[in-house]
Amino acid sequence: MIASLSKLGSVLVAALLVSSTAYAIPDGGIEHDDYNSNSTTTLSKRGEDCDFAKYHWADVDCYYDFHKSHGGWLNYVVKIQPIGQDNRDGGWCRGIIDNIMGECGRFPDGGNRPSDDWKGCSDWYTANLHDPATGQVRKSSGLDLNFHYNWPWDEGEDATGCIGRAIEKATCAGAFTFKNDKCYKRRDA
Repeated sequence: MIASLSKLGSVLVAALLVSSTAYAIPDGGIEHDDYNSNSTTTLSKRGEDCDFAKYHWADVDCYYDFHKSHGGWLNYVVKIQPIGQDNRDGGWCRGIIDNIMGECGRFPDGGNRPSDDWKGCSDWYTANLHDPATGQVRKSSGLDLNFHYNWPWDEGEDATGCIGRAIEKATCAGAFTFKNDKCYKRRDA
């Protein structure tokens, strides 16, 4: 009876983590496309960050505006609350951009080669986070990334699905919550 209740509890927790608003990443086992094999953005090369971040829940706000000027483009903004993942040298941002290539089939600028053509990558909202494995507390910052996604894109979805998956793959958090359940359109500009 106790074993059945324990199994039921595990199933309920697993169901909660894979609901429409949360995306579980088992054991922090995130694969990074690592387009550039010499890149320092590969999550396996940032093991200490991922070991710490896997204990934290990533609250992600990913939205875009459609800009009609210059043939039209999508201005994406991605903000992630602190989880303990380090963005030194823009590595977390580079990981998201690299994974856009893997998930969307191209880089945001429309090309098939990596570029640093994002409009902003910075730390955002600093907080003290607890590491249950060590009992230590360390200061951590979230992420604020802005980039332009140039034409062409699927007009029905505006690349929200593949960009959301790219964010998940480049982020070490144990689970995710996306505001509005996914990347979303904010307004036309």
